[in-house]
Amino acid sequence: MESNFVKAIISAALLLLSTGAWCQTSTQDFSKGFELLAGLGMPALDADAKWAKVMDSDMMDYELREITKSIKGNGWIVRGKDGTVRNLALGGMAAADVEKGAKEAKPQDLAKDVETLIAAMAKAAQKVDLNDHFSSYRSTGNEKFLFFAAQLHQTGRKELAGRLAQAAFAFYPTHEAAVDAAVDHIAEYSHQQVVAAFFKSGDWVVYHRDLSTLTGKFPRGWKNLGAVRMMLPQLARQAKGEAAPEPALAGVTFDPQAVAIMRELMQPPEQEEKGEDELPAHIRRQIQMMRSMGHSYGERELAQSLWLIVEADAKDKQPLSRLAGLRMAAIPALAALTADPFFTRLPNSYSGGSYFSSRESDEERTLRSYQSMSRPSTRGEIAMRMLALTLPDPEDDLDEADAETMRDLAMEFWKTHRNATREELAAFFLKSGSRQQASTAAEVLAASKNPEAHKILETHVLAADQAVGMYQSVQVYLKARKAAGKPFFEKYAKLVRQQAAEGSDGERNENSWMIEQQGGVEKILKQLQALIADESPRKRVIRIAEEDPKTAAASIRGLMEAMSDVDPTEQLMSLLTGANAAKNEDVRAHFLGSISQIEWDTENEDEEESEEVKRAPRQMKVPEISIWRKLVQDTRPLKAASRFSMGVKNETVSALACSALEISVAGHGAYQELMLAMHAIARPAAEVISERAKARLDDKPVAPLPDADKVSKERLAAIVAEAGTKTAATLHEHLLTLIPDERAAWRAWLEDPGEIPAPHMIAELRYQVVKRTDSSPYGLPDMKDVGVIDVGFRVTVDAVEKHIQTLAAEAQKHSRGFVMIRNADFGPGLQILAFSLPFPEAKKDEDESEDDSYGSMTADRIFRDTKQFFDSDTESDALVIMQFSGTGNGSGKWSVKGGKATQIKTDDEEAGNLDALRTTLESTDAQRFMLTFRIITRADADKLFKDTESIDTDLLPPP
Repeated sequence: MESNFVKAIISAALLLLSTGAWCQTSTQDFSKGFELLAGLGMPALDADAKWAKVMDSDMMDYELREITKSIKGNGWIVRGKDGTVRNLALGGMAAADVEKGAKEAKPQDLAKDVETLIAAMAKAAQKVDLNDHFSSYRSTGNEKFLFFAAQLHQTGRKELAGRLAQAAFAFYPTHEAAVDAAVDHIAEYSHQQVVAAFFKSGDWVVYHRDLSTLTGKFPRGWKNLGAVRMMLPQLARQAKGEAAPEPALAGVTFDPQAVAIMRELMQPPEQEEKGEDELPAHIRRQIQMMRSMGHSYGERELAQSLWLIVEADAKDKQPLSRLAGLRMAAIPALAALTADPFFTRLPNSYSGGSYFSSRESDEERTLRSYQSMSRPSTRGEIAMRMLALTLPDPEDDLDEADAETMRDLAMEFWKTHRNATREELAAFFLKSGSRQQASTAAEVLAASKNPEAHKILETHVLAADQAVGMYQSVQVYLKARKAAGKPFFEKYAKLVRQQAAEGSDGERNENSWMIEQQGGVEKILKQLQALIADESPRKRVIRIAEEDPKTAAASIRGLMEAMSDVDPTEQLMSLLTGANAAKNEDVRAHFLGSISQIEWDTENEDEEESEEVKRAPRQMKVPEISIWRKLVQDTRPLKAASRFSMGVKNETVSALACSALEISVAGHGAYQELMLAMHAIARPAAEVISERAKARLDDKPVAPLPDADKVSKERLAAIVAEAGTKTAATLHEHLLTLIPDERAAWRAWLEDPGEIPAPHMIAELRYQVVKRTDSSPYGLPDMKDVGVIDVGFRVTVDAVEKHIQTLAAEAQKHSRGFVMIRNADFGPGLQILAFSLPFPEAKKDEDESEDDSYGSMTADRIFRDTKQFFDSDTESDALVIMQFSGTGNGSGKWSVKGGKATQIKTDDEEAGNLDALRTTLESTDAQRFMLTFRIITRADADKLFKDTESIDTDLLPPP
């Protein structure tokens, strides 16, 4: 009876919301439909709710951000009768508590925002192909606009609500589909609340009851309805107290610990810490989500390992991790449960995503939903996944095995190998496992102390088709064997060199990028050779200090690898000893640059903490201070210091030593904070860091960093107002007159203006180039004559189009040009970096410095995708690529023929036009902005990538 009643309500809502002459200009009153939709579970609102810019917690959909970025508000301020203040996002399903004392969001013009939103929605809806069978997938998220319409209705804006609903329907093939999407969103939100409550309580009775209620409340529109119904019969048995059967296989005795752990998976979670209920609701939801993730974290970690042979983490108390720790003893219990239907308290590890297909049947769609839905895993699913992870799988097809096949394979494997040692199992997987399993097995053998394991590994490595690809395993092996590994290393080095020579005719393979990153085969071998050196650390660094700069870098990398398990203080003293002994300034720079790699916080067991967290300054002893004093007095310039200097512009040994000293004493987090504060300090970074180094060496206090919090709101408002009276030419000079604390406050205001509006002149400078910069991520200096853009250029769509045509007219002159325009380090305004990528010089030998191959690697990072374009387009003379990021992201390509640029249309409309750039430039959002241009001729692309095959550009850092 209840189900039919609710079904009638939903049908009525569909009728009331979706019928009517939508093509008419008059707005219809859909009050009853909105009321029914709100009654399905939307949060209550009334006329007292204020429209404002609130914390954007419920509007994460990228498509919706594109549509809503032009409106000022994004949610509601709701004040309860008890005085509590909550924020509810546009179309949101849950209000978030506002912390006491927090600044209340600024109210916005609701009517104006809705008008703007309706116009943006109409424009966006024109891009949706309603006849495309993927349209329902592509419209995901737009149902929130229907919710927004219902919210408007709740607050008394009936006319606006009707018009907004009409705009929302344009995203869907039918009006019924739109309301179904809205119902699905409410139903799935309610479902997630039920699931989260279960993972906290583990109460099968309540879980079954609540899911049954949802299936009655949402009999249509809910995409996961069929999947939830699949669960109900089994949940009913568990709610009645039916006990899960013990594992059983004829003639097999199970390990008691394995049985106990599988039984444990059925039990409620441990009691949570007291006081959690006193936290705000949105904080409790986050904790519950993280906790449920934690329950399945062990399973996700297992997915990265071959748990039968990987060393177990004794600190990990998650049940699946403990089960994996039983190794072979866990196999029979898992095999016996491959078809077990009983749900556990662990979340489904496949939840959160599924693939849409227009050709699948209703039954296939329901099964897909069930497999990917947020829900508990069954014992059978856990057993299947764990076995698939650790049984030999040379063809990578175990994920497709059924329960009976998996059970038989597991028991056959167990009977054959149950008495095998860890090393024997590793040897088996080395020969009979998947590629990933073989790689894991090789590292297990490499770390073993068993001589037989060493023989197996050496034989395997020396038989590899691409021995250099075994680099990681060889590194682990030699690090453990040290000098005893020398005979094997000599054989390995000979094989690697031989294979490199045989494949040197321009051939690229899966290891090519790794070889390039390491600086060539000889650099790799040199790092490995460093691991077998039979000498004391002091003798070793003294020897490296005497090397040629071209080889010292690889030797120091090998040194750092060999010392990875050594105390950080010992690592530091070794590097300082080497730097002190080095007579060559660039070798000294390599030692100093490596100091930044020392991890001082390795004993921190909190996984959420990192080396970037600030720590108390480290105390230095007299011997260390003496070496530092010598290094900071070395003012010799460095040849390639940009690769090592960590942001200091004065490229000298002294500047690098001061930076290394600051990092080693204060830590990475404090150093990054210092570098961010440089713009407020308004002095050369090298000068400031040098002063801090000298103060530390003299045991004097270092100067405090600028603090924006020391500037009152009134003073900041006065600073902004005065800045608004300056001209573009005098503004930045005026900002230099502010004290550091005020400059820090100014920079913070630029990123988040808050209640202080930006004066017109400041806003005008937002997209104008105000300075050039040498701060290059590619180590190449700024070149003013590249790209014809300079200080004063204002970024507009018209200016961008004109610029592209200017580049095309002189394509040969600007070829290999790269122009980057981004927010100025100290705004307002933009800064520009431009350079022309030089052709990499041919290497004379394998021992050349890593910097000599840098140009080739930079070409891969910046221009590799252009080669692919010219391979498919035989007519274009050149190619121009524009990319931008900010409140929106986009790109475009222009084919150049005869000095004219023609935009290339693609299937992705955003990538084929400049509308997204225009929308970004019109946005008032204060997000960071970046715009880049690349241009290259066909001839230059051929020369850059001569005799090379395409590689996976996903492996390369973005330009």
